[in-house]
Amino acid sequence: MSETNPERRLERPKCPKCGSAKALPICYGFPGLEMLEDAMEGKIILGGCVIRGGEPTWRCDECGHEWEELRIDLSILQKKPGDD
Repeated sequence: MSETNPERRLERPKCPKCGSAKALPICYGFPGLEMLEDAMEGKIILGGCVIRGGEPTWRCDECGHEWEELRIDLSILQKKPGDD
C-alpha cells in the first residue's frame, strides 16, 4: 500500500462489530519488500500466500474482528481527455 499516489488510497471502512475507524486491509499473496515494510509499520495485515476465496479483506485494529468488504476504485473507468 504505497502512499506515493494518494488518489489511489481507499477509504477505510468502519468495523461492523465495534464501529472503530481503525480498519486495516488484509493483503494476500507472496509479499514483496514493500508489503513486508507496510506490515511491519502496521499499515496492512498479511493474510498469507494461499488464496481460496471468501477470505476477509479487513481487520479491525481495535477488536480484531475480520470481515469481507470489496471496495472498487471506479475512477479507473472514467474517460480522460484525449481518450477515444
